[in-house]
Amino acid sequence: MIVPTFCFVAGVVLLQQMARLPDPVWSLPALLAALILFRHRKWRPAAWFLLGWTWAFAAAVVTMQDRLEPAFEGQDLLVEGRITGIPQTFDRGFRFAFKIDSIAGFRAESFPRKVRLSWYSPGLDIRAGDRWRFRVRLKQPHGNLNPGGFDYEQWLYLQGYGATGYVRQSLDTKRLPDAAVNLSIDRARQSIAERLSIALKESPVGGIILALVIGEQNGITKQQWDVFRKTGTAHLIAISGLHIALVAGLALVAATWLWVRIGGLRVPAPAVGAGSAILSAGVYSALAGFLLPTQRSLIMISLVMGGIVLRRKMEPGHTLAIALFLIV
Repeated sequence: MIVPTFCFVAGVVLLQQMARLPDPVWSLPALLAALILFRHRKWRPAAWFLLGWTWAFAAAVVTMQDRLEPAFEGQDLLVEGRITGIPQTFDRGFRFAFKIDSIAGFRAESFPRKVRLSWYSPGLDIRAGDRWRFRVRLKQPHGNLNPGGFDYEQWLYLQGYGATGYVRQSLDTKRLPDAAVNLSIDRARQSIAERLSIALKESPVGGIILALVIGEQNGITKQQWDVFRKTGTAHLIAISGLHIALVAGLALVAATWLWVRIGGLRVPAPAVGAGSAILSAGVYSALAGFLLPTQRSLIMISLVMGGIVLRRKMEPGHTLAIALFLIV
């Protein structure tokens, strides 16, 4: 698995180095060539390389097409959809991610799947997971090209936003009924955030605790960020492999110890501990909003712990190769 993985990753990396995407017509010949080369053992590394290139190319095309067309900029659009993630408050209103389900008069497939909206002085309470009908104006993602400054357009791209915009004041604005809203992970995250904010209202580190529990960093003050940057510890605030591994490790040790004390014999204690580690890592990743670093960590932990649950002996090199392949 090691050689195929590195060949596959090399194909992905090659696509990433290209200044612009090639013509889509090249994807089909590359895929056909990969399928033909798979028939010959000595040419399989080349087949994996072409497969990686084709995979990255297809992902890039899908991502680049998920953008607002210029013809729809500045138009009043009546949209229905769901608020995803925890809405952020600022001095004039809210900002939030909005997943579009339908657009009056248009096919939803012609518009980005997720947009970032601002709602100025709404006068209404909005919560994660709610379904709404809004009249909005959208524009393509863009930012200022200031050398050394924050690349807002790149950030929007990495977050999966196909457009930005704002909610218009309209009589069409309405919260839509949805029986499944209370099952939303985002709603649970917001509820936890609100309870922690109340409990830690007087604490100077309340924002830091919120960031470590659910991945929301808006409560961290500028002075605290300055301390983290100067001490080189800012990366410890973003939930990633370190945090997920700590939670999974604690669950592994605790569940194994408890199972041995209970005397459960039908299922081996290591399997119970490993299963608990996967479950704990999954729950913590969900609380963090399944950010990309948490997804990587969850994949690797699930792979290693899954081998223990299935009682499979896995060589370290092959384990890392499979994890790399799944992550890429």
